Amino acid sequence: MNVIRISVSHPHETIVQRAREIWLQLGQPDGQDLAIWLEAERELSERRRAVDQELLQETFDSFDYMTGRRGPTSLDLT
Repeated sequence: MNVIRISVSHPHETIVQRAREIWLQLGQPDGQDLAIWLEAERELSERRRAVDQELLQETFDSFDYMTGRRGPTSLDLT
C-alpha cells in the first residue's frame, strides 16, 4: 500500500514573519502576542492544508487505467 505523509507544521521563522505582518496590520497592539501568534499558525496551517489537498487530489486523480498503476492508497496526516 502506498502512503502519503503530509506535515502541517511550519518553520519558526515563517510563523514569526506572518505574526509580524498581522501585528503590523492590527496597528502594533500591546498584549496580543499569543493571540497573534496563534492566528499566524492557524492561517499558515489552513494555507498548507489547501495546497496539500490540491496536490493529493492530483495524485489520486493520476490513476492510469491502461496500466492499472495508481497513486497512493492512503493518507497519513502528521
